[in-house]
Amino acid sequence: MYVAKVPISDKHPRSIVGVSWWFSPQPASKSVSWSVWAQDWLLSFRQFLFNVRFGGRGGLNLHRYNMWKEMQRKTHDVVWTDPRGYYFCNVLAVSSEMRGMGLGRKLVEVVTQQADRDGMPCYLESSKGVPNIIIYEKLGFNLVTEIDCVDGNDACKVSWSVLLVG
Repeated sequence: MYVAKVPISDKHPRSIVGVSWWFSPQPASKSVSWSVWAQDWLLSFRQFLFNVRFGGRGGLNLHRYNMWKEMQRKTHDVVWTDPRGYYFCNVLAVSSEMRGMGLGRKLVEVVTQQADRDGMPCYLESSKGVPNIIIYEKLGFNLVTEIDCVDGNDACKVSWSVLLVG
């Protein structure tokens, strides 16, 4: 995880102004790490508690989440062709007052440059097409595919873009 900070001031009431969270490459043949398994279990446990507390209206719709994860897995099976794995950008966020100053680029390039040295590809997913896809393409990522997750006739439609560099 990489964190961008500035001194606290009237202009910046919080010191953290950006963050990027990357997973290191994991070979496809390797089983899920303990930390990933634990986070999945923790998410499920917290969701159970929320559902008990709020009578089934605890936020995350588990049916949709599981549907999404299955579609994501199928997409990964097609898109992830490198058996060595990928550097995966899980989170990239820059505070609104710091956007347009190159901070996001620095938070991405710290890893993509390492990936270049290692000869490894990078991967990210975006739930927001505009302006994110354009920004990621400027950083060297290429749109590979898009995932549409539709839950029957319900109003829930999630579009997701998958991008690769390397």
